[in-house]
Amino acid sequence: MELLPHTGPSLAPSSRPDQGMRTSTPWRYAVSAADPAANKVDRVERAVLREESHVIGPGSTLSYFIFPAFAGNDSHPAAGYGACAAAVDLVLDDGARLSDTALADQYGFGASARAQGESKGLVPDQWNIRTIDLSPLAGRTVTAIEAAVHLPAELVDATLEGWLDDVELRTVAAPPEHRRPSEHVLTTRGTHSSGGVSRGNTLPATAVPYGFNFLTPCTDARTTQWVYAYHQHDVAPGVSALQALSISHQPSPWMNDYSVLQFMPGSSAGTPNADPAARALTFRHANEEATAHRYRVALDNGLVATAAPTDHAVALRFEYPGEDATLLLDQLDNNGSLTITTTSDGLPVLSGYVDGSENSTALRMYFYATADRPVTDSGMRNGGHGDVAGWVRFALGGDRTVNVRAATSFIGIAQARHSLELEIPAGDTVDEVSARAQQLWDDRLGVIAVQGASADQLTTLYSNLYRMFLYPNSAAENAGTATEPKWQYASFLKPADAHGSEFTGAQINPGSTYVNNGFWDTYRTEWPALCLLDPEQAGNMLDGFVEHYRDGGWTPRWSAPGYSDCMVGTSSDLVFADAAINGVGNFDLAEAYDSALRNATVPSDASAVGRKGLDVGIFAGYIPSDATHEAMSWSLENAISDYGVARYSELLLERASVTDPRRAEYAANAAYFANRARGYRLLFDPAVDFFQGRDSAGAFSHTPDTFDPRVWGHDYTETNAWGMAFSVPQDGAGLAELYGGRKGLEAKLDAYFGTPETARHEFKGSYWDVIHEMVEARNIRMGMFGISNQPAHHAPFMYAFTDAPHKLQAITRESVARLFTGSEIGQGYPGDEDNGEMSAWYVFAALGFYPLSLASGGFIITSPLYESATVRLATGTTIGIKSLNHGAGNVYIQSLSVNGAPWESTFIDHATLAAGGTLEFVMGAEPSAWGSAPGEAPPSLDAPGASRAPTSDLTSPGGAFSASVSGAELLFNNTSADALSMPDGGWAAYAFDAPTAVSLYTVTAGPELTDWVLEGSNDGDAWSVLDSRSGETFRWERQTRPFQLPDADFASYRLRVAGAATLYQLELFAGL
Repeated sequence: MELLPHTGPSLAPSSRPDQGMRTSTPWRYAVSAADPAANKVDRVERAVLREESHVIGPGSTLSYFIFPAFAGNDSHPAAGYGACAAAVDLVLDDGARLSDTALADQYGFGASARAQGESKGLVPDQWNIRTIDLSPLAGRTVTAIEAAVHLPAELVDATLEGWLDDVELRTVAAPPEHRRPSEHVLTTRGTHSSGGVSRGNTLPATAVPYGFNFLTPCTDARTTQWVYAYHQHDVAPGVSALQALSISHQPSPWMNDYSVLQFMPGSSAGTPNADPAARALTFRHANEEATAHRYRVALDNGLVATAAPTDHAVALRFEYPGEDATLLLDQLDNNGSLTITTTSDGLPVLSGYVDGSENSTALRMYFYATADRPVTDSGMRNGGHGDVAGWVRFALGGDRTVNVRAATSFIGIAQARHSLELEIPAGDTVDEVSARAQQLWDDRLGVIAVQGASADQLTTLYSNLYRMFLYPNSAAENAGTATEPKWQYASFLKPADAHGSEFTGAQINPGSTYVNNGFWDTYRTEWPALCLLDPEQAGNMLDGFVEHYRDGGWTPRWSAPGYSDCMVGTSSDLVFADAAINGVGNFDLAEAYDSALRNATVPSDASAVGRKGLDVGIFAGYIPSDATHEAMSWSLENAISDYGVARYSELLLERASVTDPRRAEYAANAAYFANRARGYRLLFDPAVDFFQGRDSAGAFSHTPDTFDPRVWGHDYTETNAWGMAFSVPQDGAGLAELYGGRKGLEAKLDAYFGTPETARHEFKGSYWDVIHEMVEARNIRMGMFGISNQPAHHAPFMYAFTDAPHKLQAITRESVARLFTGSEIGQGYPGDEDNGEMSAWYVFAALGFYPLSLASGGFIITSPLYESATVRLATGTTIGIKSLNHGAGNVYIQSLSVNGAPWESTFIDHATLAAGGTLEFVMGAEPSAWGSAPGEAPPSLDAPGASRAPTSDLTSPGGAFSASVSGAELLFNNTSADALSMPDGGWAAYAFDAPTAVSLYTVTAGPELTDWVLEGSNDGDAWSVLDSRSGETFRWERQTRPFQLPDADFASYRLRVAGAATLYQLELFAGL
């Protein structure tokens, strides 16, 4: 094996290339698996890195960074990942090695090269950190440090390489004991990322839960995307550079930051340089304290900056190393304003506004800031940022410290000042503000307590909870007092007048609203977690999104902060339904329901809201591939959401009084949307055994000879056919039927987890290149399980509908054990952490229950990670989770009791959990039969054996239709794009060849239509009234509404209107 100093990997998608993690000359290891002398036997190649004479004592630790390169051998994945079977080994004074011992790294993976390879813990093409506590070897002496690579006998020809950096033997003091949940939070988790490879793609936001503002350090102050990169922005090996401390509102680097205000301290004489690279000050991550409630960094020049958050404000403290002390305010671009004035005692007041930069839906943000030291000089930058970049120089006191208080508002400068006085009164210190924020976080994070967790697992748990409770964000502002608040917000949905320099031109609405949430990203786990763990606030926030519907007419698919044309599905429909069914209050159930109805029944004229392709999709039963991009994904997401609307309708029907004017509507909607929820079956192509798109004529996108499930894009959103093969959480029994039964579904899942994602260019499909989700799915080595993309999150849990739920247990335990590592170097996630979604997946999987199918009223049970856990619910009750025979290798459930009684089902209802109690698992190293019987499977839309295809409209464009006016064909052409104007008494009819039973019909119309009758006839002359309606409400133009009929069996059906009205479509259904 070759081991030589080197410049470092040139291909480092999420790191700075051509250097080590911390040094400029890491060690490159290289070995050929094609050595003919090896005769294909299992072996370990070694090379000495250096001689040593280190006596191991208490606290002795081996630490190193390793970057294994992916070998690119897609035909033989073992070769592709061969460089991951590598480690640093130690030679001891008796000739034995560290690899001969049972010692493990900080994640529990064995220290040897073989163990590292078998654990799949090392991620290729990324820096990984390993630390091994050597204390059990105290008294022994390390005589040499080696690099080792394990080459299994079956490894095919391959040249393997990787890099080692900062290999050290250190004596490490015992870490401080963390007694508060907030002390485990590390906000830099997820920032060792890029657009090429994600380990979270987060930003290190210091904030209060669900806060109006974030405070974040910036290593690139001119971007709206990756504003802080843990390693890629480094200016030298192991050296980062702070370009600003920013007030931020970034929901995701993919959605861009907006309304950014930057603060940058300086300690040089002369006029501060506003150029971000020139003003940057270097620091080391070891000198950075990045927690939810406080950010502190000791910069290399001796300056120390500390920040603490409130809802709308931030407290900043700058400790200067000398007498020169400046503070620069800046913005992303020059589209803003800054005014610098002083009070009578010489203290600075900095105020102005920031426009939304690249975000077209953001409003003008106003700000107001003060400092507690007098100003000796100030000025504005000349040049590019001359309107927004200004500075002040302070006269320092004896402690050379300046405290700054700043607040923002979307309403005006006066409101920003009012918020500052409410939240950080003059005289409050950074430490006091930090203490209040820490208590807010402890109140949230303390909802879960665990025992038997490692330090890394505690960091992972509480940092994930922090991300869950960070989003979504309030956009409301208090115009009242702390004791008598008056909440209001500036509308980002209504047209605004011209903004003023001190006050917004936006409409000011009373109440609260919330922003920064993509429902497609968050509906699967984040919202169920919030509704279980923080139900009162979850209800408030859901009402905040209903407020979007009140204000703008639609609940957003993605709010950032306004309507963003992003992702597929109107998943808020399902979130509202799930929350209502599970008893979450504080949001308007009726308006949330109407919001869902509009999404599900009304085509939108704006691409950023509603469901795309719905003008034809309602009538085809799926969104045709020639109607919009990614139509297949739209169709499956719509079916999931329609299940939610059906269940929501059932709930409202149960609660409706006999005199409720909407009672019949709820009943009809329940039947109609349950039928639409079965629409996924229309996209299943038995010829290829996968879901794929269909066009308006019904043809599938590919024939069997051109179909390849490995190809990404086209019909599929950020995935391929494998990734959407199980996207039917609402009807697991029905999905199993499509795959040939429970055994067939198990085999399909086995193939999914056994077919490697290669991330080869030939499979990029409709994408411009190999996208980061492809690489991330390849890197985790779990087949096609691309957990970095949300549709994969539920896939393991579909094993609950098979005879092998033990496979689910093994997969989730493996996932939480090895996919969420690297927190200490800015990693921690296997892909994008979108507004709490990935974090909530981990929390549920680690606790041992998961919300597979929203609106089904319960959770799927899996193997818990912890020896014991306590979930403290808002009602005062607790959920106790105990794991008997707990151990890293005991991943299989042998039995489960709930409150002392045996529990055989893989499903536990929400009500049982919410009532509190104890789940006691008995675990084992081998699979058991627990939960494997058909009767122990979770509920489905249709019971096993009763699964059925959706009932289709009985009419057709080629049928026998007529009307009192010309154009009758427009009502039966399966699109609501065309309209037919009906006079008072006008009618439209459809005739069958023989009497045909009809139990439900739909009318697509607008608010003009209120009264009509549906009639039936067998001879075309004598008509019987089947349904008479008056005072009905179509809330929106082109709304499709279902109406149920008593038993009807006629050859012809006729709709006759009372009053002039515009109609778009008529449909007739049987069996609903």
